[in-house]
Amino acid sequence: MTFLKRRTCGAGRKRRQGTAVAELAVCLPVLVVLVLAAIECCSMIFLIQSLNVVAYEGVRIAIQHDSDNSMVTDRCDEVIVERNVQGATVTIDPVDVTTVERGEPIHIRVTAPPASNRILPIRFFTDDVEADAIMIKE
Repeated sequence: MTFLKRRTCGAGRKRRQGTAVAELAVCLPVLVVLVLAAIECCSMIFLIQSLNVVAYEGVRIAIQHDSDNSMVTDRCDEVIVERNVQGATVTIDPVDVTTVERGEPIHIRVTAPPASNRILPIRFFTDDVEADAIMIKE
């Protein structure tokens, strides 16, 4: 009787393996897309944080009483290179920080395209990413 029982268990095991293969065929593409999306989201979060750091560092230089635009753009470019951000543009408002009076705000905006900063060739993000920083001139 145990011999017959073993034979029927072997047939049930083969059916279970077929079910597992079918489940894997359905679930694996979903899991792969989720993992790739998570990787892409992490790279965009890093890009956003990098742009925030660039804007902060630039405006921190811009608010000093003896700073000029070349010092601001040099610092922004330095952080952009350190963070390996591709295609970033820095906008300073007002255009010339030497003419800003004490107590007036200085606004720096940094933008970058996600297409040149993505890790994977998948396009989950299409709009430009931007960061702003505003501080009062010392």
